[in-house]
Amino acid sequence: MPERMEKSRRAESENERVSDRFMNEGSFGEGINSASYVAPAVTQKVEYGEDQGGLIDWFRRKRMKISEPTLVPDSQAGKDSEGHAFLSHRSRAIGEMVANATPEQLRSDPALQQLVLSDFNTSFSQRLQAHNAQSREDEMTNMRAKEGELWSFNQVLKSMLPEGYGANLMKASGGDTWDAMNMISGDFGEGGQLEKIGEYMGGAREAFRGSNFLDSDEEASQALMNNFMLRTVQPDLVNSMDPAQMKMSQALGKEVGELTKNDELRKTGWFLQSVRRFFGRK
Repeated sequence: MPERMEKSRRAESENERVSDRFMNEGSFGEGINSASYVAPAVTQKVEYGEDQGGLIDWFRRKRMKISEPTLVPDSQAGKDSEGHAFLSHRSRAIGEMVANATPEQLRSDPALQQLVLSDFNTSFSQRLQAHNAQSREDEMTNMRAKEGELWSFNQVLKSMLPEGYGANLMKASGGDTWDAMNMISGDFGEGGQLEKIGEYMGGAREAFRGSNFLDSDEEASQALMNNFMLRTVQPDLVNSMDPAQMKMSQALGKEVGELTKNDELRKTGWFLQSVRRFFGRK
């Protein structure tokens, strides 16, 4: 346990450095403790680049208060209107920033992307350590998208997916599941249309530090790819409302599920290990 806490403290320190870089304390007002914080309701959409400052500067003008990250869950952070549970007030405030952003803002604002990634890494790692799972299957229940920090991370992934990706995948593969999976894996390659997403996902390796079953490059990669398919690619196919694409989405989900159940293919298979080569990149 002391070793895990030390890892959390190091992750917390890194999170604070990133936070300070993109959201300086003077812009957000004085720090507050979690007991007195009430998350402000921010419902209006804003245009990217307002006052040439972007979304984060817009929140600064609104004086959004973001608490310091903590090593234990903040019971007062609560859930958002969609039922996503946040670990801390800081994570919930970032979630509100994401919820009020347009896809274009999420896609084109590297500062906001890095803020979401840093929060995901620290908060999700703390979740996994606190969960203390007794099996890999139990550990994977943390990837069910009700975790607020995971939701914020997934919103960025969705925004980065090329427009019409699902429809083009359907057309190029002819609806063949294995051909589609080969194409997706290939798109993560150098110069591929998913390379930038791969780099962003590769930056999430730290989210699995301290996990009982996911703290290896192989298991972290399969967890991220599983999440990417379930929360990004499959919804893109389903949202088209095209029956053929919806059927393909279901078939992809089934095949990915089968791969994750196979110990050998999960750790060495070409598809679920598509993200592993991005780990450690700067």
